Amino acid sequence: MDYKVKNKILSRQISKAYQDDKLSIQKLLDLVEQTYEDFDRVSKLNYRTSKVLEEEIQEKESQVLRILNSKKELLRVLCHDFNNSISILNLAYSQAIRNQTDTKNIKLWEKVNKVCQIQNSMITHVREMEALETGKLQIALQPIRLSDIADNISFIFEAALKDKDINLNMETFNIQAKVLAEPSSVFNTVINNVVSNAIKFSRPKSEITVQSQALDKFTVISVSDEGIGIPKAILDSLFAMNKSTSRPGTKGEKGTGFGMPLVKKYMELFGGDIIVDSKCQEDFPQDSGTTIKLKFKSA
Repeated sequence: MDYKVKNKILSRQISKAYQDDKLSIQKLLDLVEQTYEDFDRVSKLNYRTSKVLEEEIQEKESQVLRILNSKKELLRVLCHDFNNSISILNLAYSQAIRNQTDTKNIKLWEKVNKVCQIQNSMITHVREMEALETGKLQIALQPIRLSDIADNISFIFEAALKDKDINLNMETFNIQAKVLAEPSSVFNTVINNVVSNAIKFSRPKSEITVQSQALDKFTVISVSDEGIGIPKAILDSLFAMNKSTSRPGTKGEKGTGFGMPLVKKYMELFGGDIIVDSKCQEDFPQDSGTTIKLKFKSA
């Protein structure tokens, strides 16, 4: 084959290859363009979907807020009405018991008064928790002497301890120490709830030990009893407001179930913590009891 023929064949091959490349490039460009068009359509679809979802979320949020506001208003009205009813019953109890001589009637009115106290405690706890959650209740921390806490425990619970013949041991309670807390809530809610629970679930003729311990920048107040302990199912939900943890004491004492969630909430506001260690009598029949540790910032 001469040089000219070879050259023609090579030229045709080069030309075909070039045309093939042009086709490949064009296909590639067409594919890129199609991809951009698909992406644009998807983007527009995503935008419309996002707007729809955003509007739905906003509507759901509005519905939740309306429901919450309605519940708060209902709660406020119910607390107010219940409180009025309890006040009337308390007045009736005071007048009836003053002139009552029949033992059966006296016991009946005592039961009415006890129910009123429990209901009033529940209303107070509900109002208090609502105020804490909404930020309406502001607290100012200040140094609290442990000697004042010891005096409060001895004074408030003297009758309850005597009723069950429980010995209160505070030999290792450092009354010279101070902790940071808000006076009203630490006495009326935190300490009172913890100690009253210890008495409530203690057996007659047992002992409750209250002690303190310095720990770095904290002071830990421990309240230990030799009572029936806390079942695991209740222990796991002890601080939950939406779970029922109320149960009768060893002498049938009633409770609200709101006390411990409030204690935890206040301890967090104090910058501290609460730790619960308990052995239930079903699992530890010879060694049951509960220890609650309140960890305060030292003052």
